[in-house]
Amino acid sequence: MLPFPSPKRMWLGIRLILSAAGIIFPIIKGEGVRQMFFPATVPAYYRSPPVH
Repeated sequence: MLPFPSPKRMWLGIRLILSAAGIIFPIIKGEGVRQMFFPATVPAYYRSPPVH
């Protein structure tokens, strides 16, 4: 990694990742991992009806 990131930039990156995780993880926890990442494996009676 050239140029090597300064500690200030590394701290900025860590804060950015942590704030994004603070938004995303509660959504995944509420929805469920299978529904978020593998929606085709969830049985049809758990899904909302399709909108035509």
